[in-house]
Amino acid sequence: MQTQLTLTGTAPVEVATIGKSGANATAGTLVWSTTTGWNLPLTLAPAVSPITVTVQGYDRFGQPLQPAAAYTKTITITRQ
Repeated sequence: MQTQLTLTGTAPVEVATIGKSGANATAGTLVWSTTTGWNLPLTLAPAVSPITVTVQGYDRFGQPLQPAAAYTKTITITRQ
């Protein structure tokens, strides 16, 4: 069974796009809910826990913004 969740956050105005790194999670389409607010749907691989996902903000030239625009989250899934 795959688990779906949505990461949400805020980013500096300089962030033009957000990319995801980390195995065992597939990112959907990034949605900007406000000028600085974002939502990133993820589909997590089945039977893998914990999963560590890093999202990184990039400027309009495709360059990573450091260090304030990087975020790492470890997701622990409990299945019954």
